[in-house]
Parts: sequence; C-alpha cells; structure tokens
Amino acid sequence: MSPKPRDPLKRAQQNREAQRTSRERKKAYIANLEQKVAELEALAQNRQPQSVIDPQAEAIAQRINHLQEQNDAISKSTAAAEESLAHMRLQLLSTLQENCRLSTHSSVRVVMLIFQELQEEQQRLIVRASELEHKLNKQRTDSISVK
Repeated sequence: MSPKPRDPLKRAQQNREAQRTSRERKKAYIANLEQKVAELEALAQNRQPQSVIDPQAEAIAQRINHLQEQNDAISKSTAAAEESLAHMRLQLLSTLQENCRLSTHSSVRVVMLIFQELQEEQQRLIVRASELEHKLNKQRTDSISVK
C-alpha cells in the first residue's frame, strides 16, 4: 500500500527549513574560512615585515580566495537546485492528486456501466423467463387438450 501523499504546504515548509539549515552551514563554513584567512594573515604579518610577502602564504591566500569563490558559486547553485526541486515535487504531487481524482472518477463510471449492463441483462432474463413460462403453460394446455 503506498503512503498517503504529503501535504504540499508541509513539504514546502520542510524545503524552506532545509534551505535555511543549508544557508546556516554555509555561513559557518565561510566564517571558519575567514577565521583561517585572518589567522594566516596575522601569522604572515608577525613573521615578516609588511613589504615582504611570503610566496607560500600568498599562494595559500589565493587558494583560499579561490575556494571561497567556488563555495559561493556552489551555494548559489545548490539553493537554486533546491528551489527547483521543491517546485518539481509540488508539481508531481499535484499531478498525482489529479491522477487519483481522475482514476476514482473513471472507476465510478466503470462500476455504473457494469451495473447498467447487469440491469439490462436482468431485464432480458426476466423477459426470457416469461417467454419460457408462457411456452411451458401452452405445452401443458396442449397436452391436457390431447388427453
């Protein structure tokens, strides 16, 4: 037995909640990256004078910036995909509900047609039984007359 279709409003709320938690995770991740950048920058400043930049620290900072840009792009893409998925789920639910409604309507029509056919068959059988009874009575009458 298939589960009952979920309430579209409840599902939409769940999707919004999932998106909110995804945004919170993203913010925490970015905050962590920013903290690491700040730590690396502070470390670089403490190690060397401002005018001399350690090439390795610069490469790390560039890599972090690149990763942050990638993370932002992925987060935007994920949010758009989640929104699209929620919309598709609502459409699917709506389609399933309409199919159930149409299926129920069709089933009722089939039952009504079968019932109508059975009533017609009953009428034919009543007429045939009446004809046979009439024929039997005639044969009895004829057989009594012959005696």
